[in-house]
Amino acid sequence: MHMPDDAAGNSLAVDHLLTIGRSRIVHLTGPAYSTAASQRVQGLSARLSHHQLELAAPVGYGEWSQRWARAAITAVLKQVPGIDAVLCGSDQLASGVLIALGRRVPEDVAVTGYDNWRVFALETEPQLTTVDMNLEALGAAAARISSP
Repeated sequence: MHMPDDAAGNSLAVDHLLTIGRSRIVHLTGPAYSTAASQRVQGLSARLSHHQLELAAPVGYGEWSQRWARAAITAVLKQVPGIDAVLCGSDQLASGVLIALGRRVPEDVAVTGYDNWRVFALETEPQLTTVDMNLEALGAAAARISSP
C-alpha cells in the first residue's frame, strides 16, 4: 500500500527551517490520536534531536481547523514570544496561524504548512511554504495496484 511518509516530510521541514536560520520552532498539529499527526511529531522530534535542538514549546495538539490554530498560536505567543518558526501539521492550520500571528512572515517568523493543499498554500498572503505529499501520484499508484 502506498502511503505518504509523514515522519520524513516533517524531517525535511525541520531541515528547511534550520537551513534558513530558524531554531526557536513550535509545532501545531491535529489531534494526538491522528496517525498522521503522531508520525509527523516523530519525524520532527528525531530531526531536532539529531541537531541537538528542542521545540521552543510543547507540541500543540488540537483540531484540524483554522479557528483552533488561531487560538493556539495566540496562546503560544503569550508563553514563548520569541519564536522564529511555526511548523504546522496542515496547510489549514498554517493559514489560521498566518491570520493570528501578528508578525511579519517570513521576515520575523517562518510559517510552514503540510499537505500542499492548493486552496490554502496559494491563496494565503504570503503564500505558504508547505510539504507536498504528492497525493496525486500516491492516488494514481493506489488505483493501479487495486485495478485487476
